[in-house]
Amino acid sequence: MRGVSALDSNRLSAILLCLGAVLGLVGATPTGFTLFYATLGWGSFGLVLLLGAFSFRKRQEGRVLALAAMWFALLGGAASVALMILGLMISWNAAIWFGSVGVVGTLLATAGAAIRILRVSA
Repeated sequence: MRGVSALDSNRLSAILLCLGAVLGLVGATPTGFTLFYATLGWGSFGLVLLLGAFSFRKRQEGRVLALAAMWFALLGGAASVALMILGLMISWNAAIWFGSVGVVGTLLATAGAAIRILRVSA
């Protein structure tokens, strides 16, 4: 009989998805005239947080949810990169910091989704 660990790959995946989504939501804070990027980031990372919360349970459709979460995390990450580039172009430090937080959130959420998608069943 196989033992159950306190932190299996499904739970680790969901934790990384939710943590990345929260960081992405923080990074999508609108500053000045970047409301389009903030709205794109909020919508994308809000869906990643919702899908991450759904993926805490062991489900048959878990890989499909993780694939959708990865897509929306990368979409929100594109908004964070655009915000960061804008901040670099006009020397706007707040945009650089918020964009960097969004990129870190994208990386964490993508790692969490990849763990769930690429997990090999024993």
